[in-house]
Amino acid sequence: PEDIRLKKLAGELLLMGQSGQYNYLRCILRGENAAAQMAVFEFVKSAIHAVFLINKVYMPYYKWSFRALRDLDVLSELCSRFEYLISSDNSEDSVKRKKEEIEYISSSITDVLRKENLTCFSGGELEGHAYSVNERIGDSNIRNLHILCAT
Repeated sequence: PEDIRLKKLAGELLLMGQSGQYNYLRCILRGENAAAQMAVFEFVKSAIHAVFLINKVYMPYYKWSFRALRDLDVLSELCSRFEYLISSDNSEDSVKRKKEEIEYISSSITDVLRKENLTCFSGGELEGHAYSVNERIGDSNIRNLHILCAT
């Protein structure tokens, strides 16, 4: 159902913002490279799930998700960016590019959400978009559940 899709999408957006826009750089600044890479993995995992939800297509088991992602109509071009994020190191040059890739992916997803009238939030923070998508849920019982209840 559409309300469940929106609840799941809102949760994935929140997790993307927390792991990619916030925690990745915090981990890098603290010298926690392993934790930073885990943050990137979490960002990519949630972003891929969000892309499948945007396309209204069930996301397959993780080992087939990249292959299936390439065949989607909307945002399939992000696949190479996801691959870069999870396969590159955290050297100084890579950190700069990873931050740029995270923002590019986030912006690409929120651009589609705006076009589909699923968000009215104007900022770049995914957390704001997550709550905006959640507000689009018609059933108040679902809308009022914790934003991460469906992830």
